[in-house]
Amino acid sequence: MKDMTTVTQGSVGLGVAIAYFLSKGYPVCVPLNDNQPYDLVVDIQDSLKKVQVKTTRSKSKYGSYLVLLRSIRPNRTGNTIKKLDTSKVDYVFIHCEDGTKYLIPALDITTYDLTLNKSKDKYKI
Repeated sequence: MKDMTTVTQGSVGLGVAIAYFLSKGYPVCVPLNDNQPYDLVVDIQDSLKKVQVKTTRSKSKYGSYLVLLRSIRPNRTGNTIKKLDTSKVDYVFIHCEDGTKYLIPALDITTYDLTLNKSKDKYKI
């Protein structure tokens, strides 16, 4: 992911998330456009779950991956920053540059900047 644009990086993360859920036997639906607060809908044991996919290649000075739970979208007058609304998704799937993956329930997220240190190991998949 090192030499990729952020758009390509996001596409890779989406592909990794789809492959992960399909490998678990869960059907995956992809929205037709990107104006929803989620990237995927996954049918987990007959329950539809909305999943936001994030990727990261940023690390803290201690070597932990950092994830910004917001999107920056350019428009004619500047940039729009949209923070993750955890009431509109069920899970956040995170794909790190080294291939590590996390699946975090949205209800467990209390900040817009995550540091994926030892305290987040319980979410590794």
